[in-house]
Amino acid sequence: MATREDLARTIGAQLSLTSASRNPVGSRQDTVTVDAAMADDALTLRHIRIGLGLTFLYEIAHLFSASWVLPTPVAFYEVILLDIAVTTIAFALTYTFWCRRRWRELVFFQRVAMVISSVGISIFTAQPIQCFIAAVLLQVGAAALVPWGPRWQARLTSVCLWVIAVGSLVDPSAGASILHLWLELLAAAGLAQFVAALTQGYRSEIEGRMQELRTNEAKL
Repeated sequence: MATREDLARTIGAQLSLTSASRNPVGSRQDTVTVDAAMADDALTLRHIRIGLGLTFLYEIAHLFSASWVLPTPVAFYEVILLDIAVTTIAFALTYTFWCRRRWRELVFFQRVAMVISSVGISIFTAQPIQCFIAAVLLQVGAAALVPWGPRWQARLTSVCLWVIAVGSLVDPSAGASILHLWLELLAAAGLAQFVAALTQGYRSEIEGRMQELRTNEAKL
């Protein structure tokens, strides 16, 4: 004997079929829109996973290469292992439903954590160039792989510059070369911002064309 839940599902399905038969063009248009959005989200998450995977490989290589440099403080290994843990957790979160809506925040905080840890490594090893290299790679990599637009890229750039500035004040061991390091960092920040703006413009153009195609299809 059918329960109330079964009857409700049957009535709901019949209403959906009736609505779709009355407006087949609109139904097809909505389906195309949803499919396009899902494909775009899947591509974005794939790019994020690629970036996190490359970060993970870099951290592993950094961990093993440090054993060849003597002496290496214990704090260095602790920071690297923490970076690996953060990257692994971020990678796992990309498979959750939460990440579909909050992937910008996930990438932002993971990048910021990497910049802060790179400053700590530079202080522990007395090699300030490491944090500058990390900041350049993280900014350019985010702009190239993550389609989050110039606003989020500007936020990441601002935090990177602020963290590197604090690290430079804490550990002024770079000496006269600090000027060249800052010039290179600012150039990379400008390049990353340009790439982010260019990517957003390209995506907006593609979305406009897709919307125009859907509108023309609806008129047929």
